[in-house]
Amino acid sequence: MTVLPRVTGPAKSLLFFGRIGPRTEADYVSDFKSASVEQLLDDWAAQIHRNAQIACAKFKHVRLGMIWSFLAILPWFAAIVTLIHKD
Repeated sequence: MTVLPRVTGPAKSLLFFGRIGPRTEADYVSDFKSASVEQLLDDWAAQIHRNAQIACAKFKHVRLGMIWSFLAILPWFAAIVTLIHKD
C-alpha cells in the first residue's frame, strides 16, 4: 500500500501522470493549450487534494507497518533468549 503507485485517476486530467503517459505528446500539448485557466486550476486543485489523501493513506500504512515491526521484535527476542539458554 505504500510502495505501489495508484495509476487510476480522473479520465481527462492534464496533470495526473497515469493519464498523461499513455497519450501522444502532440495530443497532450494540444489539449493543454486549449484548456482554460479555470479548467487547469480545477484540475490542479483536485490533484493536489487527491495527492494529499494518498499521502495520508500511505503514511497511515507506514505507521502501522512500523508498529507491527517493532512489536515483532518481542517474539524474536524471546526465541533468541530461549535458544541461548537451551544449553
